[in-house]
Amino acid sequence: RPMEIESLFDDDNVDGHWSMEKLRAYIAIVREKFHPDLSPEASRLLENHYSFCRKVSGENKLPITVRFLESLIRLSQAHARLMYRNTVTVHDAAAVVLLMECSANSTYDMFGGASRYHDRDVDVDDFVYTNAVDTEFKP
Repeated sequence: RPMEIESLFDDDNVDGHWSMEKLRAYIAIVREKFHPDLSPEASRLLENHYSFCRKVSGENKLPITVRFLESLIRLSQAHARLMYRNTVTVHDAAAVVLLMECSANSTYDMFGGASRYHDRDVDVDDFVYTNAVDTEFKP
Protein backbone atom coordinates (compact mmCIF):
# COMPACT_ATOMS: atom_id res chain seq x y z
CA ARG A 1 0.00 0.00 0.00
CA PRO A 2 1.21 3.55 -0.62
CA MET A 3 2.65 5.16 2.51
CA GLU A 4 0.27 8.14 2.56
CA ILE A 5 -2.75 5.88 2.98
CA GLU A 6 -1.14 3.28 5.24
CA SER A 7 -2.48 5.05 8.34
CA LEU A 8 -5.99 4.61 6.99
CA PHE A 9 -5.63 0.84 7.43
CA ASP A 10 -4.55 0.79 11.06
CA ASP A 11 -8.08 0.21 12.33
CA ASP A 12 -9.45 -2.21 9.70
CA ASN A 13 -12.44 -4.07 11.03
CA VAL A 14 -12.23 -7.85 11.26
CA ASP A 15 -14.81 -8.16 8.47
CA GLY A 16 -12.70 -5.96 6.17
CA HIS A 17 -15.19 -3.11 5.82
CA TRP A 18 -14.01 0.48 5.97
CA SER A 19 -15.67 3.10 8.11
CA MET A 20 -17.27 6.07 6.34
CA GLU A 21 -14.49 8.28 7.65
CA LYS A 22 -11.82 6.04 6.14
CA LEU A 23 -13.68 5.83 2.83
CA ARG A 24 -14.06 9.63 2.66
CA ALA A 25 -10.37 10.09 3.44
CA TYR A 26 -9.35 7.62 0.72
CA ILE A 27 -11.59 9.29 -1.88
CA ALA A 28 -10.21 12.72 -0.94
CA ILE A 29 -6.64 11.48 -1.37
CA VAL A 30 -7.20 9.85 -4.76
CA ARG A 31 -9.30 12.75 -6.03
CA GLU A 32 -6.49 15.19 -5.24
CA LYS A 33 -3.53 13.03 -6.24
CA PHE A 34 -4.65 11.31 -9.45
CA HIS A 35 -5.75 12.67 -12.83
CA PRO A 36 -5.54 9.55 -15.01
CA ASP A 37 -4.87 9.55 -18.74
CA LEU A 38 -6.14 6.81 -21.03
CA SER A 39 -3.69 4.15 -22.15
CA PRO A 40 -3.85 3.30 -25.85
CA GLU A 41 -5.34 -0.12 -25.05
CA ALA A 42 -8.07 1.37 -22.83
CA SER A 43 -8.84 3.98 -25.45
CA ARG A 44 -9.17 1.32 -28.14
CA LEU A 45 -11.48 -0.79 -25.96
CA LEU A 46 -13.75 2.18 -25.18
CA GLU A 47 -13.82 3.28 -28.82
CA ASN A 48 -14.70 -0.25 -29.97
CA HIS A 49 -17.40 -0.57 -27.35
CA TYR A 50 -18.85 2.81 -28.32
CA SER A 51 -18.88 1.80 -32.01
CA PHE A 52 -20.48 -1.52 -31.15
CA CYS A 53 -23.19 0.17 -29.08
CA ARG A 54 -23.92 2.66 -31.86
CA LYS A 55 -24.30 -0.19 -34.32
CA VAL A 56 -26.62 -2.13 -31.99
CA SER A 57 -28.56 1.00 -31.00
CA GLY A 58 -29.74 1.48 -34.57
CA GLU A 59 -31.39 -1.92 -34.42
CA ASN A 60 -33.05 -1.31 -31.04
CA LYS A 61 -33.87 2.40 -31.36
CA LEU A 62 -31.72 3.24 -28.34
CA PRO A 63 -29.87 6.50 -28.98
CA ILE A 64 -26.12 6.31 -28.31
CA THR A 65 -24.41 9.69 -28.58
CA VAL A 66 -20.93 11.08 -28.02
CA ARG A 67 -21.98 11.76 -24.44
CA PHE A 68 -22.01 7.98 -23.94
CA LEU A 69 -18.34 7.79 -24.98
CA GLU A 70 -17.52 10.72 -22.69
CA SER A 71 -19.25 8.89 -19.83
CA LEU A 72 -17.22 5.76 -20.51
CA ILE A 73 -14.03 7.80 -20.35
CA ARG A 74 -14.99 9.60 -17.11
CA LEU A 75 -16.05 6.37 -15.41
CA SER A 76 -12.82 4.66 -16.49
CA GLN A 77 -10.81 7.55 -15.05
CA ALA A 78 -12.77 7.34 -11.80
CA HIS A 79 -12.12 3.60 -11.59
CA ALA A 80 -8.39 4.15 -12.15
CA ARG A 81 -8.37 6.73 -9.35
CA LEU A 82 -10.06 4.32 -6.97
CA MET A 83 -7.45 1.70 -7.88
CA TYR A 84 -4.73 4.27 -7.05
CA ARG A 85 -3.43 4.69 -10.60
CA ASN A 86 -2.61 7.64 -12.80
CA THR A 87 -3.20 5.69 -16.03
CA VAL A 88 -6.48 4.17 -17.17
CA THR A 89 -5.63 0.56 -17.99
CA VAL A 90 -7.59 -1.91 -20.06
CA HIS A 91 -8.78 -3.39 -16.75
CA ASP A 92 -10.40 -0.10 -15.77
CA ALA A 93 -12.05 0.22 -19.17
CA ALA A 94 -13.26 -3.41 -19.06
CA ALA A 95 -14.78 -2.87 -15.61
CA VAL A 96 -16.69 0.16 -16.93
CA VAL A 97 -17.84 -1.63 -20.10
CA LEU A 98 -19.18 -4.51 -18.02
CA LEU A 99 -20.86 -2.09 -15.60
CA MET A 100 -22.54 -0.20 -18.44
CA GLU A 101 -23.64 -3.39 -20.18
CA CYS A 102 -25.16 -4.79 -17.00
CA SER A 103 -26.89 -1.49 -16.34
CA ALA A 104 -28.23 -1.17 -19.89
CA ASN A 105 -29.47 -4.74 -19.98
CA SER A 106 -31.17 -4.62 -16.59
CA THR A 107 -32.75 -1.22 -17.26
CA TYR A 108 -34.04 -2.20 -20.67
CA ASP A 109 -35.42 -5.50 -19.31
CA MET A 110 -37.02 -3.69 -16.36
CA PHE A 111 -39.17 -1.62 -18.70
CA GLY A 112 -40.49 -4.62 -20.59
CA GLY A 113 -38.09 -4.66 -23.52
CA ALA A 114 -35.92 -7.51 -24.60
CA SER A 115 -32.32 -7.35 -23.59
CA ARG A 116 -29.98 -6.24 -26.33
CA TYR A 117 -28.27 -9.62 -26.38
CA HIS A 118 -31.05 -12.09 -25.69
CA ASP A 119 -31.91 -12.52 -29.33
CA ARG A 120 -28.40 -12.40 -30.84
CA ASP A 121 -25.22 -14.31 -30.66
CA VAL A 122 -22.80 -11.67 -29.38
CA ASP A 123 -19.26 -12.51 -28.37
CA VAL A 124 -18.05 -10.21 -25.58
CA ASP A 125 -14.52 -10.60 -27.00
CA ASP A 126 -15.65 -8.36 -29.87
CA PHE A 127 -15.23 -5.38 -27.57
CA VAL A 128 -13.52 -6.60 -24.39
CA TYR A 129 -9.92 -7.70 -24.95
CA THR A 130 -9.33 -9.20 -21.53
CA ASN A 131 -11.47 -11.35 -19.30
CA ALA A 132 -12.55 -9.08 -16.46
CA VAL A 133 -12.58 -12.03 -14.06
CA ASP A 134 -8.87 -12.59 -14.73
CA THR A 135 -7.88 -9.08 -13.67
CA GLU A 136 -6.08 -8.10 -10.50
CA PHE A 137 -9.41 -7.06 -8.97
CA LYS A 138 -10.69 -10.40 -7.73
CA PRO A 139 -14.01 -10.34 -5.84
